[in-house]
Amino acid sequence: MRHICRMDCSVPPFPPGWARLFAVPPTSRKAAPRRRLALGVRIRDVREQANRTQQDIADAAGLDRTTYGRIEAGRNSASVDAVFQIADALGVDVATLFTDL
Repeated sequence: MRHICRMDCSVPPFPPGWARLFAVPPTSRKAAPRRRLALGVRIRDVREQANRTQQDIADAAGLDRTTYGRIEAGRNSASVDAVFQIADALGVDVATLFTDL
């Protein structure tokens, strides 16, 4: 069996079935919409506690208001950068947004 880098080196080739180790389990794919919704609800709750509008937070986070609204509604996945920007705009630590999810 030839090594992945096509060179003769001391690193053994990947074992059969190695790709299976990196596959996303079906349960994770099913859980993603629930997780998006839970994060969106948490973001909305923190925003409402701060008496801020979606437009206020979207502007402060550098996001379009529609995109921000979809994140809150759980319809869009938020990038890691967007989550940090939203947390900064809300004036909370990013961990606060993931507490009790």
